[in-house]
Amino acid sequence: MRDEELRRRIGAVAEHGEQAVSPPDPALLYRRARRRLVRLTTLSVLLACALLAGGLAVRTSLAGGDRFPAVTVPPAPQTTVVPSPTTQPPGTTAPPTTKAETAPGRFPAAPPMVGDAEGTVLAAQLVTPASGWALTTSRLAWTGDGARSWRTITPPPVPAGRLRGAYFLDPRTGWAVASAKVRETGSRVQLAVYRTGDAGANWHWSSLGELDLGGDNAAGGYEGGFGVLALPSFADRRHGWVAVQTSSDTYQPHSFLFRTTDGGATWDRLPPPPGAPRLAFSSRTTGWSVVQGGAGGLYRTTDAGRSWQGVALAPPAALRGTSVALREPPTFKSQRDGFLPVEFVRQEGGRPRILAAGFFVTADGGATWTPRYVPLAEEDEEHGLLPQAAADRRTLLALVGNGARKVLTSRDGGGRWSVATSGLEGRYPAVRGLAFADPGTGWAVTGRSAGSLENGCQPPTPQCDDRGVLLRTTDGGTTWSAATPGG
Repeated sequence: MRDEELRRRIGAVAEHGEQAVSPPDPALLYRRARRRLVRLTTLSVLLACALLAGGLAVRTSLAGGDRFPAVTVPPAPQTTVVPSPTTQPPGTTAPPTTKAETAPGRFPAAPPMVGDAEGTVLAAQLVTPASGWALTTSRLAWTGDGARSWRTITPPPVPAGRLRGAYFLDPRTGWAVASAKVRETGSRVQLAVYRTGDAGANWHWSSLGELDLGGDNAAGGYEGGFGVLALPSFADRRHGWVAVQTSSDTYQPHSFLFRTTDGGATWDRLPPPPGAPRLAFSSRTTGWSVVQGGAGGLYRTTDAGRSWQGVALAPPAALRGTSVALREPPTFKSQRDGFLPVEFVRQEGGRPRILAAGFFVTADGGATWTPRYVPLAEEDEEHGLLPQAAADRRTLLALVGNGARKVLTSRDGGGRWSVATSGLEGRYPAVRGLAFADPGTGWAVTGRSAGSLENGCQPPTPQCDDRGVLLRTTDGGTTWSAATPGG
């Protein structure tokens, strides 16, 4: 090699390194390229995952975090109910994994109202002043604009005729109970619970169990005086109960109670509560049930429904000698403030006479109850099952008289009452349910009569509607408008 060429190569090495002298081995270049490609691919995947996780976190935050935890349903132990449908209905999905609790200071919505068994509106619940649901013979419908418009939220695999009850804790979180058949017959009834965290856009299924009527035969679905009636009640998004009552072809009622601590993914069976299946829970452990009628009473549980104790309710001194008739459990507007609608009844000549309507109120979470009442005019005393509701911690309302023609309102927790006409007289045979979200906004469910379907419009008139419909008021009950979902 010549000296000039040698010097040129040495200079190139000094300036650019060994690669300037001779090219690297091709296999070495291939291995290096593969390592770089793997590193870049890994980095890209990690970056994409981070962006996706951030996006999901933002989406969950914007949606309010209404999700349910993923839960593996264990086999039912011998002490609980026998698992119900052996196959999961089509169109259901596993629940997401985000945990959620009721926001601090928020309280469960008022219990649902139950309509006529053969009416257009079978049940309804006013959740907020602008939102609520109604179960009709054709669908479960939701409104978010004060009943001006409705959208169908019936769980997709379930015909409306199989729904036996529903409950919404807030405008996004709700549960619906369905049976396996439109008309239940036989001594065993299979039930399932559908739950939603996005206002009915998606529903998740779980088995409630199989009810054994002990040889009796179920009387059907909503026919025959609610052959199968299920009423959920939730204290927060995880702790809830479903009370079920069935009637049979021998008119023998059968009661069942189930409890969940995971939002409805799994259920345990508890001893049945006393009274009707309408329960109200003011906390995860404290709940209330009523036995209806003049010989009934109020019952409380402090162990989440495992046991129940009677609560004494003494009438006021001015009504000494009367009995306290109850129809529904109390509604709690805060942790401490609750209201229990009652009627004060006296037996005269072998017949009950309703002397007054009113409430028992509590300001200590139900430890003590104080009566608040308004005497009824003589022409109003014969009409029982008077709808009453609490709008806030001090506003109480009652519809009284033939056809609920009067609205009685107290703005001081039952101390003083004002009377106004309701505008309902002659339009509906009876008002079966009443609920208020604030002092102005309320819903009512009507029927043919307060206790049965026998009366209807007698005599029938063009303005009388006995179909069993949903009404809405925005002025505290002095005027009402039709709000029944169509379709």
